[in-house]
Amino acid sequence: MITPSKTVRLSDSALGKATVVLEQGPERRDLITLYKDVADRFESIDEFILAIDLLYVLGRVDVDQPTRVLTYAD
Repeated sequence: MITPSKTVRLSDSALGKATVVLEQGPERRDLITLYKDVADRFESIDEFILAIDLLYVLGRVDVDQPTRVLTYAD
């Protein structure tokens, strides 16, 4: 599910799902609001969190823990 393979299409992998989050940028967004806006493109909140984690590790987003606001990298 994390990376595409012969059995997992790119659009179904975490890499593919991460693009859904990136398309919502570049303005800052509350994570709850962001999830509500893209929930129909994810099978579960677990996929959404995995996509956010992946983008964070890649340095594409930052999340302010106290406010739960996601900021896109330049």
